[in-house]
Amino acid sequence: MLLYLVLLFILYKILDYVIRIPFISNVDRKKIMVTGCDSGFGRLFAIRMANKGVTVFASCMTDDGKKQLEQSSTNIKAFIMDITDIDNVQKAYEFVTGHLAPNEGLWGIMNNAGCMQQLLGPVEWQSSEEFKKVLDVNVIGQHNVIKRFLPLVKMTRGRLAFTSSAAGRLPEPLINIYAASKHAIDGYVSCIRPDLKAFGISCHLIEPGVNRTPILNQMYDRIAAFEVPDDLAKEYPKEFIEKHISYVRDVTEAFIAPNCDAVVDAYEHALFGMYPRARYSLLLVAKVLMRLPEYALDYAFIHREGGRKPQPRLIY
Repeated sequence: MLLYLVLLFILYKILDYVIRIPFISNVDRKKIMVTGCDSGFGRLFAIRMANKGVTVFASCMTDDGKKQLEQSSTNIKAFIMDITDIDNVQKAYEFVTGHLAPNEGLWGIMNNAGCMQQLLGPVEWQSSEEFKKVLDVNVIGQHNVIKRFLPLVKMTRGRLAFTSSAAGRLPEPLINIYAASKHAIDGYVSCIRPDLKAFGISCHLIEPGVNRTPILNQMYDRIAAFEVPDDLAKEYPKEFIEKHISYVRDVTEAFIAPNCDAVVDAYEHALFGMYPRARYSLLLVAKVLMRLPEYALDYAFIHREGGRKPQPRLIY
């Protein structure tokens, strides 16, 4: 009986893999929008699809990012869009529709724009202003884009894809604000997925792990330059800070992907695969850890850090 179940599971996995191989045809007739294309995943994906003949509307935050994309391919229509500013999103909508024929829509939107919290560390190090900033970009900004551009995707019965993170399902103490924002976008997409099926629109989540993007070195520099506030200095002494910096680097480098290909592949499959997945989980260790009970995860997070612990005050 057990052998039968194992064979059945293997057969299911093989079939699941095989049916995902085909891609839709005539991609060169499709038009999509990708947000957050100044660098990283968004830029790589925009250029890849443009090289395959897809018309890509690529949003950027900087003029330099916009100019570089425009020079990379004639199939890229780059523009500036701040997804946290509703008026700016409206201007971007007018730019996109101005390049579409009457009654022409978008095949898909790759919601790639996002940000990491400025500082990785304990909750007491995080400001409310920083929390709001991250939520504005990673959650509310995504909604701003979907609410404004959804009518264009309805026209084609197309697809919406969102960049989440392994942190969206696996808690990581160092990235409390970022993880909270990714848990939120995970819940958001899981809720709108069945709603939008009535319009023939499918929704997809991509969960990257750790990748070497420009944000990584900035993250290291911010931790190294951080000074603990005076009222917390006794609880987070110099030794703690040094071990914290070393630990963040070690963990990040241990799980970092050699390149961004897997993420860009997932983006492409989500928008152009014949049978796309609802969720693309790209960090294997996260798949394993998220199945552990919470007490086991807490124990692992506490004891994996080699003595990197704060020193609580006993008397206040």
